[in-house]
Parts: sequence; C-alpha cells; structure tokens
Amino acid sequence: MAKGGRTHGRDFQGNVHPLYNPRQHEPSSLGWYLHFTLDLTTGMVLPRTLVAEATATTLNVNSPNRVFARLLQIQSGLIA
Repeated sequence: MAKGGRTHGRDFQGNVHPLYNPRQHEPSSLGWYLHFTLDLTTGMVLPRTLVAEATATTLNVNSPNRVFARLLQIQSGLIA
C-alpha cells in the first residue's frame, strides 16, 4: 500500500531513480539480494544500490513500526 502508483523515487542525494521491481529478476528473490541487505541486529533494510536508496526512501521501509515488526520476526526465527 505504500507504493501506490509510484514508479520513481529519490535517492539520498535527491536524484530520481526507478523503484526496485522484483519482476525484472529471475528468480525474483535474487533481485532483492542484489539491491538490499538486512541488518539482523537492528532490523534495518540497507540499500546497496541507488535504486534501493530511492525505493527505501520512497516506501519508508525503515519506519519505526516496520523495523519493530521486523525485529520481532527476526527474534522469533521467522527471518534468519
């Protein structure tokens, strides 16, 4: 729901990039690992590319509520 109709976003420097699209990778999960990493200590999704920066910023993937929920999933073993 955070994405809506958005297709582009801004990286940390303010430059415009297309948002990450998992359909551009086969298998789709591979693309996530190319663009993002998950810090299992903090629960933060960390960008590896400018596309990931724009996506993380635009979709607010590290909002306090999302990080809290992610940490609960990590602690319960749902995310390893």
